[in-house]
Amino acid sequence: MFHHYVPRWTAAHNFLSAALCGAGIGLYSLEECIKDELTFLTEQLSEVRGQSIDVCELFNKAAFNIVAVVCVGSRMWSRIASISTQAKVKCVESDSLPYLSQRNTRGRLTARTRSGDTSDEHLVQMIFDLMTGSRSAMTWFAVYVAAHADVQRKMQEEIERVVGHDRRVSLEDRPRMPYTMAVINESLRLGTPTPFSLPHAPIKDSTFRGFHLPKTCTVVANIWSVHHDEKEWPNPEVFNPDRWLDADGQLIQHKAFMPYSVGRRKCVAHWLADAQNFIFLTNILQNFTLGTSSSGVEEPKLLAGSPLREPTSASITVGTRAY
Repeated sequence: MFHHYVPRWTAAHNFLSAALCGAGIGLYSLEECIKDELTFLTEQLSEVRGQSIDVCELFNKAAFNIVAVVCVGSRMWSRIASISTQAKVKCVESDSLPYLSQRNTRGRLTARTRSGDTSDEHLVQMIFDLMTGSRSAMTWFAVYVAAHADVQRKMQEEIERVVGHDRRVSLEDRPRMPYTMAVINESLRLGTPTPFSLPHAPIKDSTFRGFHLPKTCTVVANIWSVHHDEKEWPNPEVFNPDRWLDADGQLIQHKAFMPYSVGRRKCVAHWLADAQNFIFLTNILQNFTLGTSSSGVEEPKLLAGSPLREPTSASITVGTRAY
């Protein structure tokens, strides 16, 4: 994640992107990967109906397992949750490289490895970064939806109108669910799970808006500031999904919205996160109603050694959905 932007990093980044988009998924399609994990997630939620649960670990575990299935071929959380970081990396290395080789994705990497453009070490580290950095934005969705019963009701009405309750919500339904997408976007804007971009550096001395930027100096984009700029977002501290809809109720694209960072180091799996967020949120609200509990939500903070921001705990009540 924090490697210098050098040919080895670029080669590993491009390979991992290709693996995620295609052969690296193996026998699973992207949606099948997510829905398989959704089955485990809904089972856990069903067990706590009428009770409160800390959704942080629940959603982080689910997000981790999806990346593991895509890159390693199996769910890994239960195997590595209690071991050291160094042991986790070794576990990822022992599982991911043979799996990617079986799926015939590493064949494209061999020539670049021999020429020194990339290495197994770079690739394993990027896979591990992706796994540990995939803490789901679902925590933010759950927090905001639970606190705004009117928003939750409108989402459930849209789900009922477009999908009903006889089948799961799928990615094909996404274009017909603008209000749901508005809620997802507003959660990512207000919560801003990634408040700062990964470090960038000029490749030569540069000037930007009157500021001198020496070659190789560290430049970090302040995404939090952009997402809370009153010039771009009236009343930016208010959770308001309607700001994302035009007069016809269709979704608006906003130039000041950058939830997955900016530039060449934009999240390599942003499309995976988008699909996961949509499928998880809609299918949970199709079957459950979320509410706030007396424990509430702890103050969000940056995670140690990570550019991510999320509550350290978020206690949500899980209720049965009434049709």
